[in-house]
Amino acid sequence: MKNYSLFMFLFCSTLVSAQYDAYTYQGLMLDDSALPLADQELEFLITLTNSLVDSIVYQESQFIQSDSDGVISLKVGRGEEVIGSFNSIPWLESFLTVTMEYELNDGKGPRLLGTQKFKSVLFCIESHKVICQDGMEGTRGPQGPQGPAGNDGGSWGQGPPGPQGPQGPQGLPGKPIMERLALPPANVQEGTIYLDDGTNRQDASPGFRYYDGLAWIDLG
Repeated sequence: MKNYSLFMFLFCSTLVSAQYDAYTYQGLMLDDSALPLADQELEFLITLTNSLVDSIVYQESQFIQSDSDGVISLKVGRGEEVIGSFNSIPWLESFLTVTMEYELNDGKGPRLLGTQKFKSVLFCIESHKVICQDGMEGTRGPQGPQGPAGNDGGSWGQGPPGPQGPQGPQGLPGKPIMERLALPPANVQEGTIYLDDGTNRQDASPGFRYYDGLAWIDLG
């Protein structure tokens, strides 16, 4: 029986649809002779660990069938949850690593593929949790003038009401929750995110920027 190995490609590309509960992990299954391991069923165990405190924050298992070329594609977040919940992963509050293990059900037990650090936050997954709040209420406009008194109805009843006064001007708009900055924040560390006003982004449009420990990266 051959010893199988795995040559993996980590795309870390989030689903660009209306769903935010998974990201794509693709790879090519090869045997020891570098030939595709085609049409094989594998069981994967995916573990996300907070490297700051060395604790598991999420773990799931999936059964995957490789195609005729030996290619597999996983949607991490769509498997059977073993530890934690994918929707509660603290992407912005910890430094996460992903460990991949797989088993061919050939009696040799699970095989470790290795551990890899996330180089950037999966912002497409995390950004949908941001809650946009209404700005402060604007200043109330002045009250319109009182309409003229209605005609005296005499003993036959009350006269019609006068016309309504004009509506006051629109109040000032409220301020946004997050301020747009023209300069990156000082004393940054890896994982820092801020909202740029477009001065420092390549597309010159407002948007988020992420610091990966060496340089600022435009998001979105």
